[in-house]
This record gives sequence, C-alpha cells and structure tokens, in this order.
Amino acid sequence: MNHSILDRFIKTFRELLLHNHDSLEFRAKIYTIMIMATGEFEECEIKKLEEIASEIYSDSISRQKSLILVVEEYISKVKEPNGLGVDELIYDIEKNLKFKNRFAKKINLEHLEELRNCTDEEENRVYQQRVIEFLQRLKNSYLERV
Repeated sequence: MNHSILDRFIKTFRELLLHNHDSLEFRAKIYTIMIMATGEFEECEIKKLEEIASEIYSDSISRQKSLILVVEEYISKVKEPNGLGVDELIYDIEKNLKFKNRFAKKINLEHLEELRNCTDEEENRVYQQRVIEFLQRLKNSYLERV
C-alpha cells in the first residue's frame, strides 16, 4: 500500500500522538487475527477494514487510518519468517483483557463476521468461525468482570 508521509509519521509516533492508542492496538490485534486466519489481506478485507474503521472512529479520520496502518503492520510482522505469530497476538489480547477488562467491549463480533464474509473457502471459514467463538468466550468472560 502507498502511504503518505503523515501516515508514516503517525505510525512512528502513534503512542505519543493518539489518545488511547492501546485501545486502537487492541482492536488491530483482533482484526489481524481474523484476517490472518485466511492468510489473505486482499481487496475485500481491505474494504471491510476501512468500513469497520470508519464506523468505529466516525469522528476521526486519523484514527481510522491509524487502525488500518496498525493492522497492516501486524500482518507484515505475522508474515515475516520468525516474526510475530498469531499465537502471540492471542496471548497479547488475553493479557490486555486481564489488565483492562473494559477492552472486552471492543470485541465486535459483527465486524468479525463481516471480515469472515470475504472468504468462500470452507476450511478458512471454519477456522475463522473458531476464532470468533474463542473471542466470544473471552469477551463474555471479561465482561462479567467489568
């Protein structure tokens, strides 16, 4: 993807520039796991992610772009040999939830279903459904503690 200088600047300094960047990072991890369940980040997934970002951050284009950039960053890291793995992202999500139970409210199952609609391959759909079920259990578990 082609990114502007502003996008690169925000990526580099997002922790300082974006209020509640940890919330955005949490969401990015969730969407990354869902996308990487198929291993594809193509036109449909990009379009759905853009729609999701604009729905979540309807009042902030910079946060919309940041969410997309962070997801792209995580996807790149997952695809790297010996890079970040999906298991590590899942561990981070669980760790985030332990310290910030309120993040459970940020797990939007409808958004995950929208991403799931991007694949027709049955094996990928089953894997994504398992991811959704896992995240649903996590959400329910931590919502009880909020």
